[in-house]
Amino acid sequence: MKLEQLQKILKDHNIAAVARATGLHKNTIYRIMRGEAKNPSYCTVQTLLEYLRRDKNEQAYGGAVDIS
Repeated sequence: MKLEQLQKILKDHNIAAVARATGLHKNTIYRIMRGEAKNPSYCTVQTLLEYLRRDKNEQAYGGAVDIS
């Protein structure tokens, strides 16, 4: 996924909720969303992508899904 795609997806989410769920600072997420963070760390992007995948699954199935 390109950083631009991640920015678009983040605009549809409550950043405070994303921050609580991921443990990332709100300002970090806002900076990525606004394109101010030109080179976020791999770990930060991976954390966001994992959260977004979980969130998508929960929305699709109406709740948390155990995929283990």
